[in-house]
Amino acid sequence: MENLDPKKVLADLTKNANKYCGAVNPICLDDYVACGGYEASSKVVNNEVDVISILKDANLVARKKLNELCADRWIGAETVVCETEDPMAILDLKVQTEAPHVIVEAMIIFMHVNNAKKGVIVVNDELAYNRLDKAVTDAKNAGLNDKDIIVSKVSIDGLKENAQLLANVVAIVQNSYKPAPAKGLKGVAIGGKVKNPGIYEIEDGTTYRKLIEEIAGGATGKVKAIKVGAPYGEYLSSDILDEKINFMSLMMNGMVRGTALIIVLDESTDMAKEISDYLGFLLNVSCGKCFPCKVGTKRMDEMVKEVVKGNATIENYNMIKSIAVNMNIGTLCPIGQKGAVPVLTALENFRDDFIKE
Repeated sequence: MENLDPKKVLADLTKNANKYCGAVNPICLDDYVACGGYEASSKVVNNEVDVISILKDANLVARKKLNELCADRWIGAETVVCETEDPMAILDLKVQTEAPHVIVEAMIIFMHVNNAKKGVIVVNDELAYNRLDKAVTDAKNAGLNDKDIIVSKVSIDGLKENAQLLANVVAIVQNSYKPAPAKGLKGVAIGGKVKNPGIYEIEDGTTYRKLIEEIAGGATGKVKAIKVGAPYGEYLSSDILDEKINFMSLMMNGMVRGTALIIVLDESTDMAKEISDYLGFLLNVSCGKCFPCKVGTKRMDEMVKEVVKGNATIENYNMIKSIAVNMNIGTLCPIGQKGAVPVLTALENFRDDFIKE
């Protein structure tokens, strides 16, 4: 099929959280204001809009509790916090670095609605920290921010939401946009064997095929597998290409959260080698506190390496699967529990790569 220009595809979409990313100079307050920046917070602070009613109509779901609406959760707090607890959440980092004033404006709204005395933006990335700190200072000096907002590298207790959600709040208030869980836009990062890897906002219900072939410019080879969520996502076969991406369903299943990362693998990929590389990563992040993870990860790593060398027997396959199942149900923390998911799904969906009969 003819490759489409991703910019032309995205031009037809109404961006939400990332609407200012790439559209304004991230360190220029005047640029942001010229594009409608701080209009939403001005409406809120001057009580021109009922934020809770707007958020309730929008069905905006809290990131910390997927079964709870922001409108029901934002009922008052001494301190409110913008924090991304998942280090793989590159979508949050994108808006923090490319549109820091959006986060500052969102914090003004967040604080006002909850009658908070203090707002804290927690960020570990140095560039994001510097830009957010400058944005807070510039907005205060310009009289656009009268709140006690600080940028910190240290986590703090309080009512927490992540950067993408708060950026969506600005768009919802500013444009009276009303996304529902089954509709609206969501930022996704797509990489691997595609011609135009990057971060895009897509409509809920977009198929994997459309995301890969139209928005990401097409795969560089025939698609063999898609990894949804990272680093502990599921390896799915190309049979799902025509299925619709339903973000609420994926989030409830723990597949796509802050990471929202989709990796495309082509037919040159040996899934046994892919899992071997993944287990090397898992060994590095495992704390080794509980037996199923400490011993199980090491044993799986050894056995999958044997498969890669050619010892791809049904006995090895069954043993790897048994260890992964025990890790999934018997470890103390999510690293062990979710860490087994890529192994189990690869074994299930790509059996022939692990058994050479």
